[in-house]
Amino acid sequence: MPNQRPDARPQQRPWRTLPPAEADMPPADLLAAAAPILDAIYTNGREAVVLTAINKPAAYDREVIERFNGTYAANVFAFMRRQATLNTVLVLARLWDTNADAQSIPRAARYLARADVVDEIVARRRADRLAIMEHPIITDAAEEDLPLIREARERMAEEGADAAEAQTRAGAVDIIERVDAFLRSPLRDSLHALRSRAIAHTLEMTRDERRAAEAGAPIAALVIGDEDRIREVTLPLITDINLVMRGLHVGFEDMAAVWDRYAQDYWGWFDGTQKGRPRPDPVG
Repeated sequence: MPNQRPDARPQQRPWRTLPPAEADMPPADLLAAAAPILDAIYTNGREAVVLTAINKPAAYDREVIERFNGTYAANVFAFMRRQATLNTVLVLARLWDTNADAQSIPRAARYLARADVVDEIVARRRADRLAIMEHPIITDAAEEDLPLIREARERMAEEGADAAEAQTRAGAVDIIERVDAFLRSPLRDSLHALRSRAIAHTLEMTRDERRAAEAGAPIAALVIGDEDRIREVTLPLITDINLVMRGLHVGFEDMAAVWDRYAQDYWGWFDGTQKGRPRPDPVG
């Protein structure tokens, strides 16, 4: 694979290590602390969807691009397109921040690396499924049939609890593996390098880029289209991590369709005066 670098990072996956303040927290407290982190992740995911929709016509729609090229508005158009692109990169970088106190996907997934946290989630899911057995049976069945009805209800509740437990445990493992795979990918290295070099700072080269270059395996530049690949990894993870950690489904499909329509309407209203014609009157 091009730009794949030998991985010399320790096998314990440092991103999974909880900071001291969280390492000894009871699992219930840790899950409570995760709620605002999951909210922030979802908010950033929504922002990534909005920025992508706004920038898509400007970056990929030939008719929109040609309408601005050669006009006095071309420079403003190019500036707005670049800012939307850089802001998309920035929000994706926030979602993949590995700092200990970052409200990010790796931090939330880090909690799932603790077995007792997964056990706590499983206990809650099982309790939810088994709670049906505490409700009275409302039926017109004969009294002698009630034991069979109770037995069937108990069996279905236990099967539901077992399925929920299996799904939760498998989901936690899957999330950790997907987060680990992206954090170890060249694409994430490219994202982090651009964020650190040109957005958060103004550097000729980041420390990571310098080390990679010295090792003979330079970090590839992030190119147009890479943000789509990162988003395709990121948004499903936001959905799945919310589902596993708090049983809440959050999705982005409808939102993406709505904002695509908003962006089409926005860019469709804009035009520019062709160069060579009289310049537009200055405002004010």
